[in-house]
Amino acid sequence: MTPLDAGSPTREAIGRDQVPHDQPTRDDLPRALADAARNLARANPANQTGTNTGSHPAGDRLVILVDGGSGAGKTTLARQLVVHLRRERPATQLVSLDDCYPGWEGLAAGAAMIPDMLRAHDPGHPTWDWVAHRTSGWVGLDPQADIVIEGCGALTPTNRALADVGVWVELDEQTRKQQALDRDGEGYRPWWDLWAAQERDHWLAHRPRGLADIVVDFSAGAPLLRW
Repeated sequence: MTPLDAGSPTREAIGRDQVPHDQPTRDDLPRALADAARNLARANPANQTGTNTGSHPAGDRLVILVDGGSGAGKTTLARQLVVHLRRERPATQLVSLDDCYPGWEGLAAGAAMIPDMLRAHDPGHPTWDWVAHRTSGWVGLDPQADIVIEGCGALTPTNRALADVGVWVELDEQTRKQQALDRDGEGYRPWWDLWAAQERDHWLAHRPRGLADIVVDFSAGAPLLRW
C-alpha cells in the first residue's frame, strides 16, 4: 500500500499529522512521495475543478512546492522526486529558488517569484549570479509541463493556492546547519544567521508547515511521512 492510495480520505479528513503505518525507506522515499502527491492532487476537488486559480487545465498538470529550513534536504529530495516523476512525465521541470534569490537578503523576494513561474503566459524566473551579485539571466518554463519548485519560502498562502501539493521537510536546526555547511562550505557560515532570521520571519508570517499537505520528517534519521 502506498500513502494516500486510491480511495483514501482527503487531507482535510485525516489531518496533516497522520502517520501511515507503511513508512518508506530513504531509497523508496521519492516513489512514495510521488504517489502521495498524485493521489492528493486527484483527491482535492478544488484542483480537479480548477478553482485553485492555477495556470494549468484541471487534472492535466502537477504542481508541487517543497519548503523547509536551509539544510533540511529539500534540494536532494526534490531532485530525486523529479527523477521519479520523469519516468511517467519526461518533461517534468525542477526549479530551485537558490537559483533565483537576489542575494543573501532575498528570501522573500525569491518566494514572491513563484506566481510568475506558474502563470499561464510566458512563465519563468530570473537567475542570480552569486559571485557577481547581480541578476544574470532569465529561464523560461513550460506552462503545460509538471513542475516541482523547491526552496526556503516556497510555501506561502499565495503560492500554495497556485499549486496542487505542498511539501514541508522537517529537520532540527543543529543538523540542518551542519548539513548546509558541509554542502556549501565555510563561505555560508557568515551568512547563516541572516538567512535563518529571514526563515523565521517567513515561518511566523506564513506558517508554511500548516500549508503543507505532506511533511517529510528526517528528525529521526530515517524519513517519516506525515499528512
